Amino acid sequence: MLGGRAKVADALAGLLPELPSVRWLALFDAVVVTPDPRVTDLAEIKGLGRPPTPAGHTDALLGIVPALERDPCVTRPEDIASLRQLAWHGFLRLAETEGVADRQPFLDRADRYSADRSRY
Repeated sequence: MLGGRAKVADALAGLLPELPSVRWLALFDAVVVTPDPRVTDLAEIKGLGRPPTPAGHTDALLGIVPALERDPCVTRPEDIASLRQLAWHGFLRLAETEGVADRQPFLDRADRYSADRSRY
């Protein structure tokens, strides 16, 4: 994903109505395993300014999820709480994407960021 976050987000968003939700999330997880180490600005990580579209939400999540799951640089509690809230919101919005047949996996993923506060 190095340097191509917007393109990856567009491609993933295009697959939302085509792939089963569990498979889409597995693909998303495979992509975020390798975050771009050059992205350290919190506004960029959060995806501020992205449009409220499936591609925009996916783009934001491509920055947020690695920061929560794999990036030790995001350690301030206020940053973590904000990122968790944005992840929750992003996965809820993806669940509402037109053509997504099974919303439950996205709702479950959103709940992971709202319910398990001790995880981070």
